[in-house]
Amino acid sequence: EVLVESRQALLEKLSGQQRHSVNLFISLLKDQEGHYLSIEDSVALLKGASSKPIFTYWDFVIKSTPVVGGSVISGREHGVQAAKLAVRILKGEGADSIPVDLDATHTPMFNYHVLTHHGISISDLPEGSVVFNKPENVWHQYGSWVLLVLIVGLLQGGAIIYLMTRHHRWHR
Repeated sequence: EVLVESRQALLEKLSGQQRHSVNLFISLLKDQEGHYLSIEDSVALLKGASSKPIFTYWDFVIKSTPVVGGSVISGREHGVQAAKLAVRILKGEGADSIPVDLDATHTPMFNYHVLTHHGISISDLPEGSVVFNKPENVWHQYGSWVLLVLIVGLLQGGAIIYLMTRHHRWHR
């Protein structure tokens, strides 16, 4: 948790950021009365206080707020890995003999709209990155439907030509 003395104090701290600075959203913010701000409100406060990109390491934050992204932890995958470790320990394996795997649940994930807003190119992202909200081209989105319509149209056109020639021969 991060204690925010006041919104004004946060604004002052963030306004003094260097030119190439970024913000890292790591936790919920807590106001001076001890109330936690929601994830959305916490990110909105940071976004309102700074024009710099906001990164995070939680996948659900990328999906629900205007942050760039980062090397994130999937809450679901993290839980699956923790359950597997628990099963190993319950079967008698010593916890101290299980090696720590720091890379197992991290995936580079980014929000396309926020990337483009900050002038970050997809080509600059790490290989294997997942990009949310990426616009798809028309062919990728509707290609199978276009092919279906073309095939049906060609079949109908062929049938019409065949029937017209048969009709023309019939009336001769």
